[in-house]
Order: sequence, then C-alpha cells, then structure tokens
Amino acid sequence: MKIFALFIFGISLCLGSYSQKDNVIAIEVLDIVKQKPEAVFFDEYCSEIEFIPLDAVVKSAIGIIVGIEVDDQHIYVLDHTKALTIYNLDGSFVKRLQQKGGGPGEIRHFRLFHLMGEADRVIIYDDAQRKLMFFDTKGEFILEHRFDFSIDGLSHLNEQTILLLT
Repeated sequence: MKIFALFIFGISLCLGSYSQKDNVIAIEVLDIVKQKPEAVFFDEYCSEIEFIPLDAVVKSAIGIIVGIEVDDQHIYVLDHTKALTIYNLDGSFVKRLQQKGGGPGEIRHFRLFHLMGEADRVIIYDDAQRKLMFFDTKGEFILEHRFDFSIDGLSHLNEQTILLLT
C-alpha cells in the first residue's frame, strides 16, 4: 500500500486556496466567522434520527467521546482514555482496542483514527510511537508503518492513497 504525505504549511493554506502562474503563487485567504446559532434543527440536516443504546458492560465502558465514525456494520468510538471501542450497529460490544506497548499492533497513545470503509480498514495513529496501524473493521491487527515526523490529520482518497496532515 502506498502512503503519501500531504504537507500543509501555515494556516493560510488551510483556510484558503491557491493558484500558480509563472512560478508565482497567490494565496487567497478566506475570512471565517464562527457564529453560534440560536437553535439547531436536526430535520434540516437529516431525515431520521435513531437512538442506539451501547452495551453497558465493564469491558465496553467509554468515557468522554472525542471521535466517532460509523460504517454499514459497526460504530467506532474513541474516548478520552484513548481507547477505540467497536460496537455492532445494534449497540452490542465487539472489541476494545487498547493494547498497551510498543510491539506490532500495540498502542501507547491514540491520537487519531480514520475509517476506510470501502477497504474495510481502520487506521489508528499512535503519536507516541509515530506509527500508523491498520486493523480490519473487527479490530484485528493487519500491519503498521512508522514515520520520523508527527501527524496532525488523517484521511484517504482511495484504498491506495492516504493523506497525512503534518
């Protein structure tokens, strides 16, 4: 699998777009103003809301949620204790990824995770070890890749191209 790094320097590139002409780069800066809405109406964003109670057994207990993704089979929850817990869509517990250590598939510090649904992969970035780990959607370890730099963001274009924000 090829891994490409996407390097973005400065907030200007994050907030704007650029064009190149005769080796001159012009950066367009977008002014973004955050406003708190008076009220949020979910029917403006989705047509249906479903409540799924998650298993409340000790091994699946989660703390403050810092990330969540859903595919057609599972719910993935990253909490502040830095564990990734996987549930079936009915809320039943599947697995908790929290292996501590420095070996293959072992995690010291979760920083990011990303779901590659079409490839049936979950990518986890361990900031302490500067490595990306690949798991299947049931939490079984596949492979890992180490870097000599930190990663601040993670996404993908397709099954062969992973974007890394550094």
